[in-house]
Amino acid sequence: MKNLPATIDEHRDYLYEAVRLKLFFLHKFLEENPAEEFSFALRNRVDIFRKTSLNPEGLNPAGDYFETPGYLEFEEILFTLYKFYQHDREEFERIGFNFVRPYIDARVERDFYDRSALAGVCCGFLRVMRPTVPEKPGVSVFHMVNTRKPDSFLDDPEFMKESLLALCDLAESYGAVEVGTNSWLNQVPAWLHYFPDSFLANREAANTDVRWHYGFWGQFINARGCFNKKAGDFLRKNGKFPCYPSYAHCPVSDLREHLKHL
Repeated sequence: MKNLPATIDEHRDYLYEAVRLKLFFLHKFLEENPAEEFSFALRNRVDIFRKTSLNPEGLNPAGDYFETPGYLEFEEILFTLYKFYQHDREEFERIGFNFVRPYIDARVERDFYDRSALAGVCCGFLRVMRPTVPEKPGVSVFHMVNTRKPDSFLDDPEFMKESLLALCDLAESYGAVEVGTNSWLNQVPAWLHYFPDSFLANREAANTDVRWHYGFWGQFINARGCFNKKAGDFLRKNGKFPCYPSYAHCPVSDLREHLKHL
């Protein structure tokens, strides 16, 4: 282990910086897309609600809380601030964050100890789905969770290979002939190193239609679970994400053969 685990104070700082960045993005997005409703963008393009005490569950709540009185009041106040500072992004971010901050503070400890993201992880750092998606017949779709925190799974080649081979075994036991994933990591050379040429050949165009989930926003979290300042600075400077997610897939047999030679 090269890194120390994040402290609760560092986790609080991550939540603060992540929400500030999302307020910045929210304001910029609405400026560039004036036809979109504030409510839709707040609920669907940024992950603020889930980081507040308005979220009574874990990282990815199963319930729908957007129509609760508490959330509707929260949304209305934030919308009022947006209208007032519609032409001043810096002030909207500052004043908006001051409003949201108590809701973050009320959740910090519960958020810090939440382990719900690990549910279903079965192949080292992977959550593997049975091939049940109609438009992806015979494909086991998989998702990544950093189970090596405070280090990155990409820093351990043997762990990577073992996990991906376990993915191959499980996918085949499900009757799948291919594996695939939709992630911003599909733009990262260190990740693509572990996949065969067919994975890159079958990579779809990057999706720039930003949504709240970690397929987009996961890149702003570093291996320790703290805020990725470099990625955040990139978004602020360039007005776009360092990476956008794309779906890629390959035959299980190709992946298995590729891993033999690493």
